[in-house]
Amino acid sequence: MKSLFVKYKTNFYESILFFSEASIACLIMMVKFDLSNISSQHLITALYTGVPTSIIYFFYSLTAFSRRFRNRLGIAVAIDVIVFCVDIFNHPSHFYTSWDEALYTGTFVAVLTFMLYKGNKKTSASS
Repeated sequence: MKSLFVKYKTNFYESILFFSEASIACLIMMVKFDLSNISSQHLITALYTGVPTSIIYFFYSLTAFSRRFRNRLGIAVAIDVIVFCVDIFNHPSHFYTSWDEALYTGTFVAVLTFMLYKGNKKTSASS
């Protein structure tokens, strides 16, 4: 029972991490890297992308399918797809076509995840 609690706790912490990454990436892409244009409406829209991404990832991480892709690349690809889908349905694009911003946001989050995510590796004490 304890290991099940630890698994949910780990998945919850990962979801919080990906919430922050998705929100920040969406905010940066909406203002096209010009941070002086950030407004409260941009922050709210970025949260509308971060919250569903976090929830969807949490439930995805509980599936048997996600256990096959627990390395950094697999998680980065999963987050890329989740953020792309959430962002494309969440708000209209600020770029050229209707899916450009969602693609760039998802790719930005995937690169952040690949660079920053360490995973939950168990360390054993060496004697």
